[in-house]
Amino acid sequence: MNWNTIIAFFRRDYLERATYKSAFFLELGGILANLITFYYIQKLFITAHPAALQPYGGDYFAFVLIGLAFSGYQSTALNSFSTALRQEQMQGTLEAILLTPTRIETVMLAGSIWNFLVTTLKILAHLMLGVVFFHLDLSKMNLLSVIVTLIFTIISLSSLGLFSAGYTLVHQKGDPVNFVINAASRFFSGVYFPITMLPIGLQYVAKIIPLTHALNAMRDSLLRGYSLTQIHSDLLWLILFSLILFPSGIFYFYKSVEKAKKEGTLIFY
Repeated sequence: MNWNTIIAFFRRDYLERATYKSAFFLELGGILANLITFYYIQKLFITAHPAALQPYGGDYFAFVLIGLAFSGYQSTALNSFSTALRQEQMQGTLEAILLTPTRIETVMLAGSIWNFLVTTLKILAHLMLGVVFFHLDLSKMNLLSVIVTLIFTIISLSSLGLFSAGYTLVHQKGDPVNFVINAASRFFSGVYFPITMLPIGLQYVAKIIPLTHALNAMRDSLLRGYSLTQIHSDLLWLILFSLILFPSGIFYFYKSVEKAKKEGTLIFY
């Protein structure tokens, strides 16, 4: 891995983002507006399903804030790798870069680091605004559990992004399945409401989605201060997804690279 190349990509993405000086404040305002919306939704429906929210102290706002914040990693993981490759294809620079010692996975990784950093900053903004303006209680947070959950969340969700990147290389367009996966996951994985409110059959569907276990473990770690042993069930699911999906994603991606080289689709026409 060439760290100078990664730093160069990161610097490029930073400078590009820095040219839009108002973007940061607009995004921060958007996050605040989103939180205000759900804060008042909580006030309207606070007694609707108290049993479903009991594990979270009956606090719907805390529940949905964490769901909104950390589900951002799924969108980033699904889109960043393919977007990084697509950008180089459209600019006509991908083939030129690959003529250097730079490997294609370095291009993909380096081009996505900035997006993951921005997503992390947005998550911190969600939590900070929640604590400052909406009395979000994170006093019980177990930092070790949060960090370990975050690591396996990113690995398992990024695995899906590898499939999307492979599709983009071969077909020279975005993966249409991404939108379906993202929308379905947000509904089934408990971003907006506890999955216990779903019919039993759909709860089984929810359990085969990585984001479901990521949000469960993250809420337990942040709101209830659960240790690694206490979140072991969701953590084991995330590890299992990582062990199965990540190698599969890498295999599919490299097969896609081989096919793209044979068909000449590394260049955007």
